[in-house]
Amino acid sequence: DSTWSIEQPSDDIRSILVILTEVAEAYNVDTDRIFVSGLSDGRTFSYALGLHCPNLFAGIAPIATALPPR
Repeated sequence: DSTWSIEQPSDDIRSILVILTEVAEAYNVDTDRIFVSGLSDGRTFSYALGLHCPNLFAGIAPIATALPPR
């Protein structure tokens, strides 16, 4: 009954990092060329993920988004 949160993305970031680790262990992944992208709500979360893990991604490619005002 819950979804990811742009305000507190830590649980979702942990889940994505586990998935990335499992994929990298199962496949030949060039970890210097991982990009994050998203569309719809995923576009905003791609910002959050990229900003929270800047050393993990070669780039961030959100599609048509804006960050919430602070």
